[in-house]
Amino acid sequence: MWLLWESALDLQHEESNLSLMPAALAPPTDSGSSPDALVQATLYPYQQQGVGKLLALAEQGLGCLLADEMGLGKTIQAIALLAWLSSTDSGPSLVIAPSSTTTNWCRELSKFAPNLSVHEHTGSRRSGDPAFLQMFNVVVTSFDLAVRDQFLLQSVNWRALAVDEAQNVKNPRAQRSAAIRELRTDILLAITGTPIENSLTDLWSIMSLVAPSYLSSLEEFSAMYPDEEQAAAELGRRVAPLTIRRRVREVASDLPSRTDALVPVRPSPALVAEYERIRSDAALPLLAKFTYLRQACSSLSSVEGLSMPFTQHNPKYDHALQIITEAFALSCKVLLFASFTDTVDEIYSDLAGRFSRALVLKLDGRTPIQERQRLLDEFASFPGPAILILNPKAAGVGLNIQSANYVIHFTPEWNPATIDQASARSYRRGQTRPVFIYSLYYAGTVEENMLERVALKRQLAESGMSAAESTPSATELKQMVLISPNEMAI
Repeated sequence: MWLLWESALDLQHEESNLSLMPAALAPPTDSGSSPDALVQATLYPYQQQGVGKLLALAEQGLGCLLADEMGLGKTIQAIALLAWLSSTDSGPSLVIAPSSTTTNWCRELSKFAPNLSVHEHTGSRRSGDPAFLQMFNVVVTSFDLAVRDQFLLQSVNWRALAVDEAQNVKNPRAQRSAAIRELRTDILLAITGTPIENSLTDLWSIMSLVAPSYLSSLEEFSAMYPDEEQAAAELGRRVAPLTIRRRVREVASDLPSRTDALVPVRPSPALVAEYERIRSDAALPLLAKFTYLRQACSSLSSVEGLSMPFTQHNPKYDHALQIITEAFALSCKVLLFASFTDTVDEIYSDLAGRFSRALVLKLDGRTPIQERQRLLDEFASFPGPAILILNPKAAGVGLNIQSANYVIHFTPEWNPATIDQASARSYRRGQTRPVFIYSLYYAGTVEENMLERVALKRQLAESGMSAAESTPSATELKQMVLISPNEMAI
């Protein structure tokens, strides 16, 4: 569904649809608004085009969905818009981002637009005075604080509102969506590489912020645009004038090669025995049984009642160690994504003791926000081999970690966007070395089923069919727990 929708969004199509807007759009003509003059960086041609369209829309008082594929530099294009708005109007702009990326937003603003005064409205820096916030060109805050401090933020007339990782407002009835919708702003910029994850209504929620009346009410939209091929194509044509969408393969041909490998691993007899015990437990609710099976595949040592070292009976980790050892021998850096905190801790503990000359770090939802950027800086500046162990949901978006060129997905995820966003931390603009991405899974288990389902979701998208839901149905869960890894054991 996503690929069908985006097929209408190439740049030529966007330009041809500009006549659908109330006024013809043209880039601002004053010399000071040249895209390269707005930021202290040399923009790629496609970024210059993107900034040109953002400025043209802004001159008409229109917002935009900036939906470039992950790794193409959406942030710097947004910063160019904020810099231009600051040069033409004294009003403040507001950036709302995941809490894990607010500090990085401030760093990027200081780097690319040092003339802008920036305030990070988080933690001890929060202010209850709207007059204080209006002293800055740009205020940066998180989604959670946008809800908690909504009355404060509503009291300011924002020149522009930039919502980063805008897929976080895909639920139109969520509290954060309602809070952001109530903010007063001249222009709203929604930034996300994945505006449609499950259904076309994801896009309605985002566009209802960018252009509130453009796609009518949710009820009317649902009737006009069901999750079907023809509706998706028509929706792509409808939103193209307010959307910027480019793909890596089209505009970033200078990126180094990328190799993706699905790596099946035969489970150990110990894992098979525990897997079968969980699978045959009739007392377990279906969803709990599925979760326990995932946990067992991630780490037997985390299963209640078992007391065995993480490294024992763990062929998947043995394979990960082979990849890590190879990368370290080449003085390369590695990102390893694991879904469960116990697994993050166990891998961190083992690697820290195993590789004394390498830097071993971990970052997940427990890592304090103010500590995360320091860890990333330490990882990037370390002169030798290093590995950063991350949770894909806590650290899979909004972070630039091009210093690593090996990526290991240790536990599969349901949503292909989660996997793609995690991989894009390394494979993005600024990467200079070939990137190797490994997805490890136990054959004959729910992990294999999950990756098959991700592949099906992508295949359905390519054929223009309705995307699968982001969580499995009861029928899918029943089918998955019926499968036994007995024949796959080592």
